[in-house]
Amino acid sequence: MINFENTMVRILEINIKNYKNTSNGTIEVSTVSNIENDRGDIRGIYGQNGSGKTSIISAMSLIKNIFSGKSLPEDIDKYIKYGENEAEINVLFFIENDKGKYKAKYSVVIAKNKEGCFIQRETLSYWDKSTENENWNKVKVLINNQYNKSSISPKYRNDDISRLFPDPNDLIVTKKIKFRDNQSFIFSDELLSILDSSFNTVGKEFGILQTLQHYAMFNLLIIDNKQMALSNANILLPINFKNYKDNIQRSMGVMPIGLEKATYLPKFAIAEIETSLNSSNMVLSEIIPGLTIKLQEVSVRISKSGEEEVAVELMSCRDGVEIAIRYESDGIKKIVAIIHLLISMFNYRSMTLLIDELDSGVFEYLIGEILEILEERGNGQLIFTSHNLRPLEVLNKNSLVFTTTNPDNRYIKLKNVKANNNIRDMYYRDIILDGQDEIIYDRTNSPRIARAFRKAGE
Repeated sequence: MINFENTMVRILEINIKNYKNTSNGTIEVSTVSNIENDRGDIRGIYGQNGSGKTSIISAMSLIKNIFSGKSLPEDIDKYIKYGENEAEINVLFFIENDKGKYKAKYSVVIAKNKEGCFIQRETLSYWDKSTENENWNKVKVLINNQYNKSSISPKYRNDDISRLFPDPNDLIVTKKIKFRDNQSFIFSDELLSILDSSFNTVGKEFGILQTLQHYAMFNLLIIDNKQMALSNANILLPINFKNYKDNIQRSMGVMPIGLEKATYLPKFAIAEIETSLNSSNMVLSEIIPGLTIKLQEVSVRISKSGEEEVAVELMSCRDGVEIAIRYESDGIKKIVAIIHLLISMFNYRSMTLLIDELDSGVFEYLIGEILEILEERGNGQLIFTSHNLRPLEVLNKNSLVFTTTNPDNRYIKLKNVKANNNIRDMYYRDIILDGQDEIIYDRTNSPRIARAFRKAGE
């Protein structure tokens, strides 16, 4: 059994193929040397609307679901690029657990046919090394699972795992059930449970599976626009909480708090949220001077199961005045929703946080300040998309990725950036003059736009 207290997982690279509007695109998130030198990672993804920024966030959200043993989303067919029959996601990880250090690559192919979409193939490969000074050993395939084959490969892995089941046919049955339910076999509860109970009789490299699942469930956190849409509509605000001080503690999650009316919550949930808000307020009052957030208890009731539930409302407190948070701006609500996760990323090496449209509604100078601090002193990983260009003036060039108009080479770093260059100015220049190997902006024509406005009004 893996001791999760000292495990660490970081993303090294993300590659997507035929995913949404991207035929092929790769983003390097970190390097082994960066991780081993105890440095955090930030990757900001920039580009025009519809150019593939959100595709990376979406792909990692899908990986989180797969690793957590969940079924593919019902609308998964919309994730496959138009005109293609399959999409592929490849993610390279750095893993450190009590069994050793590894690089692990997970590849999954989602295909569609007349009946719908399914996991056509998934492969987990790894590199390992025994000592600090030893080079990485040759890559090995841990498990290769294909939907149309009754066994897994390599054959010796199939034989090893088959022997763990009470009946060798159980492996075949489990594979078929997972295919039917649109779930991963590699990260299925059935396989992980039997590996866990037989840990001393299988290779230590199988600990990679448990480590990746634990990471996906507790340390890979994703904030997308779906979560914030209800907040902007003043319906729900997702309060994210995570106890970053304890790697085993499973105190984490998202608790939606009603904005239109009070929300009934069990006592234990209120305690978790208040703990989160207490630490969040330490930072919140510094970045928005004088502002704190609190839970106000409105009423108490007994649930159908006989447990006490408390109706609570989120209140914004500033200069001695308390108002319901629904009356605050979208930017304030966005900061309140994510601040505790940023605290976790700042403090915890194995935390990976992905945020779509980080800048939405937030003052640009403040975004720049926060990102500069996280880049210089943060311990975990932050991957974000943004339209606000202020971060281009404060972040290192290696922390920035830009989308292109070429779907076959969707993500690039700007070339010819010198130490004294203002990347924001360079980006504007390259938009106008096409100074990169790939075109980074599908150029518009101002006179034609004006003419279209005039014609539309006639």
